[in-house]
Amino acid sequence: MTSKGYQCKLRLFTKLSRLSEEMAALSAEQLLDDEQALARLQNLVEQRAEVMAEIDRLPPGADGRESAALDAAAENHLRREIEAAEKQNEIIENTVKAVLDCLKERTKKNCGRASNPNAPMRVELYLPKVLL
Repeated sequence: MTSKGYQCKLRLFTKLSRLSEEMAALSAEQLLDDEQALARLQNLVEQRAEVMAEIDRLPPGADGRESAALDAAAENHLRREIEAAEKQNEIIENTVKAVLDCLKERTKKNCGRASNPNAPMRVELYLPKVLL
């Protein structure tokens, strides 16, 4: 991979990592209770998809082995950015799952409440403990 190709790939993975961090910073409570947070997440998902599409369009190295021309430090830097984005993916996944579980629970309770309008509404939210 050329230096220019490496710089482009590093820039894209750094951007992907930053977008992932912003997404992971949104809590399940925010997403459930704040329309702006939900809109922010949707915007971040769209931006992230664009960056991932750009990454997919990057050509491999001339000989098909992208990292062959990179020195060890440059390759490690790029690998760290990729790993950071992957770690954030787990946090994002857990948050989205918690939101979906809560929404399912709310839907079930609201359906039951509709048949008994005097029934108190109680919503519990499970949030995974995530160390950032």
